[in-house]
Amino acid sequence: MKKDYLLPVGFKKIGWILLLSSVLLGCYMLFLQDKLNWLDSLNEHLLNNTALIGTAIGLIFIGFARERNEDEMITSLRLNSLFISVYANYILLILLALCFYDFEFLTCMFVLLYTIPAIYYLLFRMAMYRLNKTLRDEE
Repeated sequence: MKKDYLLPVGFKKIGWILLLSSVLLGCYMLFLQDKLNWLDSLNEHLLNNTALIGTAIGLIFIGFARERNEDEMITSLRLNSLFISVYANYILLILLALCFYDFEFLTCMFVLLYTIPAIYYLLFRMAMYRLNKTLRDEE
């Protein structure tokens, strides 16, 4: 029996809403942190964690939501995109490990947490665009 690990189609909209709101919250916390005198340390950490977790869950919802017409070709495109994104992430990890040290490296590691789903989604969308363009050209 073949298992299906994809989320329902509606999760893509939820993921976009969650991702955009979390990224906006994260940017607000990052760039306006000095002006947030009304936040104590606990609330600041709570908002940071909310932004991080919301971004991660949003990327997962967007990347792994089912397409309306999911077939074997789309599954193959998903798998290829996932492999390439993992390879790209590890190449970036090696390059960044050679270039950065200490706190800068930790910052790079934080960014690398989100590169796999982000690169996967971009590669998958590009592959879907090429597939749809090829199908339109054949008609």
